[in-house]
Amino acid sequence: MTPRDPASNDRKLFIAVEGPIGIGKTILVKWLSEQLNYTPYYEPLHGELGILREMFYDNPDKHALNLQIRIFMHRFKQHQQILINNEGAVQDRSLFGDKPFAYMLHDDGIISAEEIRTYEITWEVFRPFIVYPDIMIFLTAPTDILMRRIVQRSRRGETAITEAYLEKLNDYIVYSLKNEMSNAGVRCIVHSWDDPNNRRDTLLKQLQDECNRPIPKWRC
Repeated sequence: MTPRDPASNDRKLFIAVEGPIGIGKTILVKWLSEQLNYTPYYEPLHGELGILREMFYDNPDKHALNLQIRIFMHRFKQHQQILINNEGAVQDRSLFGDKPFAYMLHDDGIISAEEIRTYEITWEVFRPFIVYPDIMIFLTAPTDILMRRIVQRSRRGETAITEAYLEKLNDYIVYSLKNEMSNAGVRCIVHSWDDPNNRRDTLLKQLQDECNRPIPKWRC
């Protein structure tokens, strides 16, 4: 484990892409990483975590906390690779972006008070080794568009997702997470992503402008 280095300033940007399920983060991460010549870091959709995610959809009460902790560990490993490699990163949901899911599950009674405390303790233990992204991109789209994209990609388990769930998740991400990041000094960029083809060039230009500015020290 490599601790964060607040004094490091000879580096490239750490960009995180956030948004509700079905918004199109993965496609955007791939495209941005190619355009910026940065390294993409994707969500864990396959292997053991993919199986655990399917188990969660089948029995949320039993597997919710285990899934949240395991995904946290996966993203923490990515987080350390981003800091060590220092080659510029575009991450498909950050460590911070997983928080809304945990607290939504707690609000819905799926994760108990004792379990959410376990999640919080995990964060407290690893927090000294975590820095904020330089830029966090928030993608939004109408709920009916998200539902249509989810149906089209047909991932196992996602058929149980409802419009109410997506709307609540969007509130957590765009408001709670964005406020936390803004208060920490993270550059937050919000884009409507109902038609990505009409938006991505504008977003790319914003990021290229950011790349040409002096990059500050890591925010802890």
